[in-house]
Amino acid sequence: MGACEVFGLLMSFASTGLLVVVQYVAPWKYIPFSLSSLTNPLVGLWRDCTYVTNSDCQFIGWFDELDVTVTRGCFIAADVFNGISIILLLIAICVEDRSGLIIAKGAFDIVASIILIGACGAFTGLNLYNDIQSVLTFAGSIAGFSQTRAVAFGFVFYMGWGCAGLFMLSGIFLVVAGNQRKNDEQRAANMPMMIMQQQQMVNTVSRNQVAPTVYG
Repeated sequence: MGACEVFGLLMSFASTGLLVVVQYVAPWKYIPFSLSSLTNPLVGLWRDCTYVTNSDCQFIGWFDELDVTVTRGCFIAADVFNGISIILLLIAICVEDRSGLIIAKGAFDIVASIILIGACGAFTGLNLYNDIQSVLTFAGSIAGFSQTRAVAFGFVFYMGWGCAGLFMLSGIFLVVAGNQRKNDEQRAANMPMMIMQQQQMVNTVSRNQVAPTVYG
């Protein structure tokens, strides 16, 4: 196992752990203190919680807030691709020729990263839109989704971006490592044939040698 493959796997494990954390930890955004938002100032992808104590949490419905719904859906899709990549890794552990599986795992990690970038980008854009609407004192809605909360991004929001970046790096390193391993496997498979060809050449030369003529 080369250094590139080891580094890619370590980043893959780290990004998988981070993927779980960012989905179930608030806050993705803070709600500024006001008389109307004292009860639910911390917002995650699945729940609203009270400020500081992270207690008294309540589930956020699928049709309560557009930014949360879109981001949550994308993260679930990323979970699926990440789950497939983990299965590929487990299979790769049990087989000898694993280069193709490592390349496939890297590809799934890259796809998961693209989905997560889209999720974080959508969360950013929708909240900035909402913030502009708040500045204009317009409580707008999109397709029935509530868009009335001013934006104040929390630390988990930035962890989400970091998770997307880790998946991208992991995928790139694993694809490169898989191709390196594939080349090594091909060279190893061709080695016996090369040795046989060399032996045949040696035998041919030895048979064709002319015995020296002795005079006397």
